[in-house]
Amino acid sequence: MPQAFTSEQMDKIRARLFESACRHAVSPGLKKTTIESLTDDAGISKSTFYKFYDSKERLFFEVAEYWENMIISEVERILHTAGDLTSKERAAKAVNAAFERLKSMKIIRFFVEDLPLLITSVPQEVTMDHYRSMSLLIVDTLKKENVQFSVSDEIMASVIHILYLCIQSIQELGEDFFDAFRELVLSACEKMMS
Repeated sequence: MPQAFTSEQMDKIRARLFESACRHAVSPGLKKTTIESLTDDAGISKSTFYKFYDSKERLFFEVAEYWENMIISEVERILHTAGDLTSKERAAKAVNAAFERLKSMKIIRFFVEDLPLLITSVPQEVTMDHYRSMSLLIVDTLKKENVQFSVSDEIMASVIHILYLCIQSIQELGEDFFDAFRELVLSACEKMMS
C-alpha cells in the first residue's frame, strides 16, 4: 500500500503545481494546458493532482488571485511612497502602475482570455466573493492611504471593477490601449476623488 505524503511533501507538491500553473498561464494558457503537463512538472500522477485541486481551473483561479494580490501590493507601495502628490494624482499613479505591472509580467493575455473562462468554470459564489472583495480591498487600500472619495465606497468599487474589465478591450485597441486607459483613469480620479 502506498504511503501517504507527509505535510512537507504536500507543501512541496502544491508549490510545484502552483509554479507550473504560473508558467503555463503565461504560455500556452489555460485551454492548452493539460493536467498531465502540470502533474509532469510537479512529478506526480494525474490521480494525485485531485488530492490538491478538484480541477485545473481551480488551480488557475488561485494563480489569478495570487497575481491580483501582487498588483494590490504594487498599488499600496505606490500610494505609500507618493505622499507628495495629491490624492487624485496618487490614485491615478497607483492604478496605472498596477496595469503597467500586468503588462510587464506578460499576464494581460491570461486576464483577457483565460480569466473569463475561469469565471464560468469555478463555482459562482467563489467568483462573486472574489470580485466583490477585490474591488472593496482596493477601495480600502485607497482609503487607508487617505485618498478621499466624492462618491460612495460602493460606487468607487464598481468603477474599479469596470476599469479592471477594461483590459478585455486591449486586443481591439492595440498599442493605444495604455494611453487611452491612462486618460480614463485620470478622468475617473478627477471626478470621483476629493
